[in-house]
Amino acid sequence: RFQLSRTLTDVEQKIAELETEKAELTETLSSFNEFATIEQAAREVLNLQRSGEQVVILLPNGQEAGSLTEEMTAEEQQVEPQEASNPVKWWGYFFGSDPE
Repeated sequence: RFQLSRTLTDVEQKIAELETEKAELTETLSSFNEFATIEQAAREVLNLQRSGEQVVILLPNGQEAGSLTEEMTAEEQQVEPQEASNPVKWWGYFFGSDPE
């Protein structure tokens, strides 16, 4: 009887722990369906912003804002021209010029 009552107490304690964990997981799951949670995930993971908002970049210690601006403008200047589409390439092959 003693062993059975002890086992029963242990099982009841485990059931209580699992019910608490279930309640926490249910609350977490319901929060994932809320718009605010989805928006926060989009902002953090996908780096999205609302229209009209301004992005603020925090620099690590020792890095100057000018060097970051120079890097960004250098990247912007390195935009490669778009490759011509296949019909334009064929037009050039047959007629030796752009169709425009």
